[in-house]
Amino acid sequence: MKSRTLSLLSTLGICGFVATAQAARHASEQSASRGQFGFVGELDAEFGGDDLVEITFTNGRSQTLHAGQGLALNGGLHFRPGGSNFDFVGTVGYKYVTTAASNADIRLERVVLKLQGYYDFNRGWWVSAGPVWHTGVRFSGDGFLSDVSFSDAVGATFQFGWRWVGIGYTNISYEAERPFRGKVDASNFGIYLQWRGQ
Repeated sequence: MKSRTLSLLSTLGICGFVATAQAARHASEQSASRGQFGFVGELDAEFGGDDLVEITFTNGRSQTLHAGQGLALNGGLHFRPGGSNFDFVGTVGYKYVTTAASNADIRLERVVLKLQGYYDFNRGWWVSAGPVWHTGVRFSGDGFLSDVSFSDAVGATFQFGWRWVGIGYTNISYEAERPFRGKVDASNFGIYLQWRGQ
């Protein structure tokens, strides 16, 4: 009687394990068929654009700030439809560049919002494209130069990469609002380090 009870319990345990595994697999397949969301983190280094200002230091050296130049830290979400090679990514970040001056905080800063469509190829290769919006674009002269505010700007970005490293180009321009008016080309080439979570 005891051996039959143990045998029955063992059989029930095995059946329960198999049923649980099948249920988990079914849930995973359903989730994959519906698509999945994940977090995105990105670090950008971008170079180029019109010369914005040239700073001359006391040692005779100089540094030029370019309108498209800066480091950006971005975060956001992505959504991959079930069974698709496409991935849709939305991020918001802060882009900043300053001079090497130790006695002044002369800088250009902006908030960057991007919506990109990715297509993932085999072996980790990918391409992406989409609109980019720069807002809160401000140049601060820290009392040495005039501060300049720029209007919001919309452009387009195109990227190509392998796994978490990419290169790309962004086409965008800024329109100065005050204290004077004028347009500068802030288009740039960039290097991108990106993580897309599952």
